[in-house]
Amino acid sequence: MGHDQIGLRVLGRDREISGPIRHRLPYFIAERTREMESLLLGPYHGAIKNTQTYLVMAHDDAGGQMVLENDRLRINWPGVGEQPIFERIADRLQQATKALGGTFVKNPIWLPPASTRW
Repeated sequence: MGHDQIGLRVLGRDREISGPIRHRLPYFIAERTREMESLLLGPYHGAIKNTQTYLVMAHDDAGGQMVLENDRLRINWPGVGEQPIFERIADRLQQATKALGGTFVKNPIWLPPASTRW
């Protein structure tokens, strides 16, 4: 086998998509396509057109504070998104989203800052 043939075989193997990624790839491409449609065509196309918003009411620990500072309302509620009730709600919403064939996105306000996630 010549040097060029070995290079082609390795290149061919590197291009293969195997395992769970192969089954998820069409959904990933579809999501990115919808995002681009929204970006290029505006809010009534693409990803935004395919967005489902949930409204949930629950009992929490009432551990937050609302304070008026410089005529602006400030809410201080450390760890609110880590309360067990909100984890249960997120689990149920994820199940409902999966049943609809969607992609669940957790409330970004409750996630740690991006600098601490990576």
